[in-house]
Amino acid sequence: MHPNKKQADAVPEYTPGPWKINHINDQIIIGGRAFGIENVLSIAEVTKLKHHSQENAWLIAAAPDLLEVLEKALEAIEYFNDHEGCPALLGAAKAAIAKAKGT
Repeated sequence: MHPNKKQADAVPEYTPGPWKINHINDQIIIGGRAFGIENVLSIAEVTKLKHHSQENAWLIAAAPDLLEVLEKALEAIEYFNDHEGCPALLGAAKAAIAKAKGT
């Protein structure tokens, strides 16, 4: 990302949310929006026969929302860290965002 560009203005390098869950036969398909059409892209497939498959699908579908909220919360954590100090929480938030972005 260009250093002068705000993170909120950046285009995500993943399929933007919201991601929706669809049940098709023995599969749970998490779909994303593309070309103005909902659920046109298959983001992930979860086999219904596996343990916790529905719960895993909910977590996968929530990923873009969780990332967006955590990035916003990071700004508040950084402000708080500058004034009160909370390096463990700051480090955990940065690590989770980096993991989600593959960096």
